[in-house]
Amino acid sequence: MTPRVVFITAHYGRASDTLFYLESLDRQLPSPENFQVFVVDNGSSDEDARLLEEAVRARPHVTLLQSRENLGYFRALNFALAQIPDKTRSRVVIGNNDLGFREDFVAVLSTIETPPSTLVLAPDIVTLDGYHQNPHRLRRLSSLKKFAMSVYFSNYGICRLIRNVLVAAEKARPRRPQAGPGTAQFIHMGVGACYVLTEGFFSHFQKLDDRVFMWGEEALLAGQVSSAGGRIYYAPRLAAVHRTTLRETKFKRDFSRREFRIVKESFRVYKEYL
Repeated sequence: MTPRVVFITAHYGRASDTLFYLESLDRQLPSPENFQVFVVDNGSSDEDARLLEEAVRARPHVTLLQSRENLGYFRALNFALAQIPDKTRSRVVIGNNDLGFREDFVAVLSTIETPPSTLVLAPDIVTLDGYHQNPHRLRRLSSLKKFAMSVYFSNYGICRLIRNVLVAAEKARPRRPQAGPGTAQFIHMGVGACYVLTEGFFSHFQKLDDRVFMWGEEALLAGQVSSAGGRIYYAPRLAAVHRTTLRETKFKRDFSRREFRIVKESFRVYKEYL
């Protein structure tokens, strides 16, 4: 029988992050016997694979799925989703491996009630420096902002130039204190680090829209939910820690030319759902 709550994460390097993820689930109330975990190893190094195997061996509720290649984010999650026989009976928590869940996450998720038409829940995700990443986007982007993104992804040199200007401006700007997690509400898009796919999601879909290797999964999920007449609901009672900072999430390291080609192609696919 499929457990009421299932966790799926994708791993690629940094075994310490995945161990942190699993250790946070060890502390869940009720006990780990009440949920199941899938870790998808996206073709990591032999040493990483060894560390994962040791961690899983000590946790009977965790299953390690190994891919010989890096499938990307949503494709790796779909690899694990295919292992769940009756998804309409479960709530499935998908997300990064650099998350740590508050000890009542499973207990809250097992009892939380959602408004009709809710296909996806977006938890309260807090960075190490206290920034609440959700609600990520309340409504769709304006035409002007979409145009600005089109310019950004039009050329590698333009992308680097705009990025350098934005990073300099961010460093010069004093950090404003952020309010708390906010109120529960419908939103257009949640941050991609973590979602909960509800039973309602699986009444429409068997898997995630995984047309991109990386970048833009948030928009694709928003489009997928909208296509079924569903909505994404921000649920601040569900809380998790994201092992990153605000600046790291806003301005990650510069794209290489190869990475830029990947994200540019992804933008072509997901831009209509922003």
